[in-house]
Amino acid sequence: MAGPKPPAVNLSEAERQGLDKLVKAHGTPQQIALRARIILTASQGLNNEQVGRALMSVSTWCGTGASGGWLARRSR
Repeated sequence: MAGPKPPAVNLSEAERQGLDKLVKAHGTPQQIALRARIILTASQGLNNEQVGRALMSVSTWCGTGASGGWLARRSR
């Protein structure tokens, strides 16, 4: 992917485990879980665009995949 290389996100094993626990815990608010997923994905050396694609696609976010989700039905 073209674009500037973001700063490296280096996590210790303890930090990685703590973030992974947050992501998997049923009681974690979704906003916090998403932030933890972003950090974990960025620590793999991906740039911002790649992290965004890995975590949030329009079809997942809006439900507009091949089946024509909520947004597609709403515009009819």
